[in-house]
Amino acid sequence: MKIGIIGGGSIGLLFAAYLSRDYNVTIYTRTERQADVICKQGLQLILGETVSSTMVEALPIREMKTGADLLIVCVKSYHLKDVLSYLRDNRAALLFVQNGMSHLSQVEKLPHHNIGIGIVEHGALKLNDHTIKHTGLGVTRAAAFRGHADLYKLKADKNLFPLVMEQDYYEMMLKKLIVNACINPLTAVLGAANGELLKNTHYYKLFQTLTEEVTGIFNVSKADMQEYIEGICRKTALNKSSMLRDIEEKRVTEIDAILGFVMEQASIRKKEPALSKLLYTMVKGKELQGEEMD
Repeated sequence: MKIGIIGGGSIGLLFAAYLSRDYNVTIYTRTERQADVICKQGLQLILGETVSSTMVEALPIREMKTGADLLIVCVKSYHLKDVLSYLRDNRAALLFVQNGMSHLSQVEKLPHHNIGIGIVEHGALKLNDHTIKHTGLGVTRAAAFRGHADLYKLKADKNLFPLVMEQDYYEMMLKKLIVNACINPLTAVLGAANGELLKNTHYYKLFQTLTEEVTGIFNVSKADMQEYIEGICRKTALNKSSMLRDIEEKRVTEIDAILGFVMEQASIRKKEPALSKLLYTMVKGKELQGEEMD
């Protein structure tokens, strides 16, 4: 099976490092420089004290080949529009693994017969163009958005990189969205690791209020989600959220795909997302501050 992985960020490199053990993998990167580095030096995966290397093919996305059986799209949601033109005439099955839910409207317009949606619960940190550190073991969940679900039942390391198939893509995505909405913006604004949301009593009050607001917008049990999200915070206590890392690295965040979607749904459902609006504005301000400091 031939798999193309679009995106040379942390998730794209993580997928490539594990899937290349069982499949013929090609990574498509934004820059020619990164593709050259991967081709010459291979991918390096760090897990605990273990370092492993593998050679994979890498090309800049403008040189994308046809003939892949599956393309896994790992770019962030705000870069998705830049890669869609490369996908329209490619008849491979597609699997999208973006945070948030705002990208569904773009995915829906694609002509492909087989489209899957995935969510990634692993922690990963990109150290350089060809080195990825697996910082937290989790699972990848996938479900069919359109077409055959069997196309996404990939063989991978069951202990280190398991893939779980879900029946309902919307329910799967909504659960992850609520997790992201309740952890990422708070940690980004507060400059705190995930575990601090539970450890700091003042942060915890904010966390509880935000969880109540977001679950109320989607009519989801607050008690169940609170317990679930707190479990994630404990499991990833020392980790920084991707949004906090983006702020620290002066990059654009996925706030529009996460809280932007929450606020949009609140408007449709005639509910007031007061804290979500405040956090959204604060994260946008930090993005602008990062641009001005560059």
